[in-house]
Amino acid sequence: MTCSNCGKKVFAKETCQCGVKAPNSHGFGVGLSSVIFFIIVMISVICLIATLSLRTVVKKELIQKKIENVSLSEISVDNQKLDEYIYENFIDDDRITVENVDNVLAAPFIKDFINDKLNAYADFCLDKGELPEVTADEIIKLIEDNEDFIYKEAGLRFLEADKEELRNNLSMLDSYNEFRIDKGEKWLVTAPIHTFFSFWNVIFLYALLAVVFINWLLIYKFNSRRASKMIRKYSKAVIIPSGIILAGAVTVPFILKYFASSSTSVFYDILKGFSWKDDIKAPFILYSGAALLVGLILEVFSIIFSGKSKSISSMDEIDGCTVYNQAEIPEMDTVPDDTVMPEPAYTENAISEEPVTEQAAEQIPGKCVQCGHQNRETASFCAKCGTNLK
Repeated sequence: MTCSNCGKKVFAKETCQCGVKAPNSHGFGVGLSSVIFFIIVMISVICLIATLSLRTVVKKELIQKKIENVSLSEISVDNQKLDEYIYENFIDDDRITVENVDNVLAAPFIKDFINDKLNAYADFCLDKGELPEVTADEIIKLIEDNEDFIYKEAGLRFLEADKEELRNNLSMLDSYNEFRIDKGEKWLVTAPIHTFFSFWNVIFLYALLAVVFINWLLIYKFNSRRASKMIRKYSKAVIIPSGIILAGAVTVPFILKYFASSSTSVFYDILKGFSWKDDIKAPFILYSGAALLVGLILEVFSIIFSGKSKSISSMDEIDGCTVYNQAEIPEMDTVPDDTVMPEPAYTENAISEEPVTEQAAEQIPGKCVQCGHQNRETASFCAKCGTNLK
């Protein structure tokens, strides 16, 4: 916008060189749009980091690799280790010990079953297969296929009564599968997961961040706000969520290690250690760190751009000549004896208007009697021709 007093360019809510403060035009609308854009950017950054990280975890089968190092007997069930829970609730034969249960849980066929299901879920997330089910019948069949190993280790046969009891204990799995199908698997499960993990979702989030940046910038431009202020707000909307995710990805394993107990050790086993190739938290660190770096670059750029804008605004281009901000011109009550005042500059296109009389100049404080330039009321010399105004 232009100053209502001197006509020079001035930004909203800022004070012009002539001393007049510019109005806050459309202040409520600009503020509301900034809040909305800030929230959209934060949510988009969180979703983008999560999508990219989880896609990497799924595509590189990082969870399956970590399962290999997890001890199934350490999993907590009702505040007990899984081996102890099985021994106390399902074993009635004194010949069988907790160690026998551990040996069965450590058998390769159990982890192979788990990894097969995880691979099926990974394919489903990437829209390469159907949503897998885990049913009681599948688990019973798994035991039947490996009953010789179980008999060798525990000395027991898996009888029909045992199968029926196990089927009853695992009835929750069948109930969940029925509920999922009856309530609309496609809209409750399939569509949201496929959308979240899709490559098009990544493209959409990138495009959304770019569109918000451009629209936010245009709103500031058309409402006479400094672009540097908008860029700084945008950078903070990127830095805050990415910084939180990065801090969480780095510190969670240490927190788990500090609070680790028999009931939480399975989660610690999955997250412990660090490797850029196969660690689950590595993608979160990489993508959140990249987003944080982009935010910091924008922050630095906004600071540099703001400094340049202010230095440029201290100079005005008038009639092809550079005139510096009048705040930089020292005020003097009297002209020193040895000061040589510059002669007024006249050109062929000199102003044809009649010179302003001293009486008129006295009525308009700060107006030069020589060239007619409007200076500050407290100025001692004309910023254009150098004439003494006192």
